[in-house]
Amino acid sequence: MRYPNMLPKTLLLKAGNYIYDFGRDIDIALYEYYFKKSHPSKVINELIKYSNLDGGFGKGLELDFMYQGSTPLSTAIALDIFRRLNIFSNNHLTLEALEYLSSVKNYSDSWVCITSEVNNFPRASWWEYKPILKETYTLNPTAEIIGYFYLFGGGVYRNTVHQMLERCYSYLLHPENGNEMHELICLMRMVRMLPPSTASKFTRFLRPRLNNALCFDTKKYDTYVFTPLHVFESPSDPMYEIFRNQIEENLDYIIESQNPDGSWNVPWHWERDEHVFDKQFPLIAAHITLENIIRLKAFSRLSV
Repeated sequence: MRYPNMLPKTLLLKAGNYIYDFGRDIDIALYEYYFKKSHPSKVINELIKYSNLDGGFGKGLELDFMYQGSTPLSTAIALDIFRRLNIFSNNHLTLEALEYLSSVKNYSDSWVCITSEVNNFPRASWWEYKPILKETYTLNPTAEIIGYFYLFGGGVYRNTVHQMLERCYSYLLHPENGNEMHELICLMRMVRMLPPSTASKFTRFLRPRLNNALCFDTKKYDTYVFTPLHVFESPSDPMYEIFRNQIEENLDYIIESQNPDGSWNVPWHWERDEHVFDKQFPLIAAHITLENIIRLKAFSRLSV
């Protein structure tokens, strides 16, 4: 029997101290929610600070661009936090976020991650808005957002969700579609939020695409590659048992690659606006550290 590596309490505490020292208040609130049993309201109070008058979210919630206005990507990040908190209904923030997303949806029932205004602010090189994006159907972030309309929208968006799911299904029927890393992450997020009978229609598309796209070579994990833990967040995820060995190896890598100060490395650079990136770096590192220990907790890799 294989006994898994566990992150000792001392190193978990180091990670927490790094988050306290360098993390944003929202990341500190999430850390306290997951590891100190604080009330979800503390997270929500911090999340509200990233909301805009149009109902969307921005103001640095996505750490790799500095535009303060709302974007579909930042709004999806906010809704994912609500999902993690298990707050699914009767919340004006989620309903207003859906109204914002409805207002910026493309004709093809899809979304672009960012808006044109992002180009005018310091940002990572990959966050560049091009007009053609508005005419391109992609699961990133469309699939994830469809899941939020199902999860938070109640009966109000039932017909809209059905229409968007049909468009998504038609897209995936073509094997050349939906193979990019971030598309697959968003597809898994959508599947996670759908009822089993509906989710199963999409899960069958995930397995072959993940087999082809995931990197299972842990020697490459110190670079920006598509690892199992980019897409799997807990043992309850679809296909966990299929990819279990690779997920366990990924968890081992995370435990073994923690830095002496408690943090984990940031495996990317903006490749522009580096003076701003240097200021963002500790915030990004703290966020990655938070996500890593949340994953370790979800997969029971923390010493009791």
